[in-house]
Amino acid sequence: MDEGGNAILVSYTADDLAWAEWASQILESVGLTVRMQAWDVDAGANFVEWIGEQLKGCAHVVALYSAKYFASYWCTQEWTSALVGKSLIPIRVEDVGPPPPLDTRNYIDIFNVDEKIAQRRLLEAVKVLPVLRRASGGFPGARIRGTNAVTGAHGADVRLDQWLDDLADLDRR
Repeated sequence: MDEGGNAILVSYTADDLAWAEWASQILESVGLTVRMQAWDVDAGANFVEWIGEQLKGCAHVVALYSAKYFASYWCTQEWTSALVGKSLIPIRVEDVGPPPPLDTRNYIDIFNVDEKIAQRRLLEAVKVLPVLRRASGGFPGARIRGTNAVTGAHGADVRLDQWLDDLADLDRR
């Protein structure tokens, strides 16, 4: 694993420790170096000094957005520092609206989805995986008068290629 400047700091509040550990485990499983307070700050260490070093030295800060995250003084210090350094990767772990100036920045949701989707979204956010580019519902203009345009007169589905062939036949007449 990489050390220092290629590491990712996971910024979270203690109430979201389970999310932070899950995200850190996923990130480390693909070979990234992760810094997380619960794992990396020794007993008796100066937390303020440690977090300052991490914010200066890490490539990115994965911020786990939640209501308690935004209510935390220390988390606010972390996300504002990451925002200034342009290294913030916002991940929502609950349905919460970010405060200004974060409300203008795109974020990724990993809550209310299954674990595979959440894992993929996290890895896309840190650029380990490419974002999937696909249309989810097909052509949005296919509906005519409440029916599907590729449905036959009797309600039987017509294969798309057959339907296109039929259109071509009409053009030849």
